[in-house]
Amino acid sequence: MVTCLRDGTVALQAFANPPIPDLVLLDWNLPGVCGAEILRRLRRNDATRNIPVVMLTCHAERANHDHAMALGASEFFGKQVALSTLMTCVLALAAAVVPPPAQQHHEI
Repeated sequence: MVTCLRDGTVALQAFANPPIPDLVLLDWNLPGVCGAEILRRLRRNDATRNIPVVMLTCHAERANHDHAMALGASEFFGKQVALSTLMTCVLALAAAVVPPPAQQHHEI
């Protein structure tokens, strides 16, 4: 199942309730709460700590890449990434996902 959330605040609310996603494609520049803050909160929470997160941004400068990776991004791409490259990354990350035990409500 794919869910598209266009606001960072809404995304955080969604991640706090089951089902917790198997993988997240996360835009750096979301309204509400930015992608970097969402990533930081996902990594802080036991229920979401190991979800693969692919950061996407139109600001693909090295500093943003380094910041995203330091926060725990699984991968980082500028929005000019080739669809085939993004799909290869997503498929590889999804194949490596081990489902967590029974999912419960967790504050993010």
